[in-house]
Amino acid sequence: MKFLPITTESGAWQLTQLPVVAVDLGFSGKDPTTGVAWFPPSQSGATKLRFGEAVKDVAGRIRSFGDVVLVLEAPLSYAFNNDGNPQPRGDFERKPQCRWWSVGPGAATALSALFFLRQLHRELESAKVTIHLVEGFVSGDDSGPHDKVAAKLRDGFRGKRKRQCYSVTEKESVISVLDWVTCDSPHNPPVILQPQ
Repeated sequence: MKFLPITTESGAWQLTQLPVVAVDLGFSGKDPTTGVAWFPPSQSGATKLRFGEAVKDVAGRIRSFGDVVLVLEAPLSYAFNNDGNPQPRGDFERKPQCRWWSVGPGAATALSALFFLRQLHRELESAKVTIHLVEGFVSGDDSGPHDKVAAKLRDGFRGKRKRQCYSVTEKESVISVLDWVTCDSPHNPPVILQPQ
């Protein structure tokens, strides 16, 4: 198995015909707080699952598709300034309010992404699959039930909903989530998709 970050907006739009899974991570041990939405849609459409169930569901479906786009609503890159302190990855994390990857819900979701991708990697390690990775960015008033957010991300990636894309612009020191998950480094950070 291999992860390939999609690093540009044009790169993302070249892959819109691939199967897509969008995941809005929750990190509860007992409640179904992780939203999962597929294209082509599963019989149930968007669902809410517990964290471990979501990993297994996503791994099983990816195994059957082989080549898939994964839009994961979580910070998938981390920026630091020259002094080694966390900093925003661009203006999209500064305005209209502080939504840094390293603060509050962003930090908790970044941690859940590390575990989600690591467990997904372990589930699919010997499978012949390629996962094209995109970061989803939904926060504040745009967030809602996890299954609805996952559907928004899926539709945003496929062009069925307006979206904006960002690249990490502050590059003093940027770490991609894939540098942690696969231990091969360096990886370029995935493009960031924000559905409207």
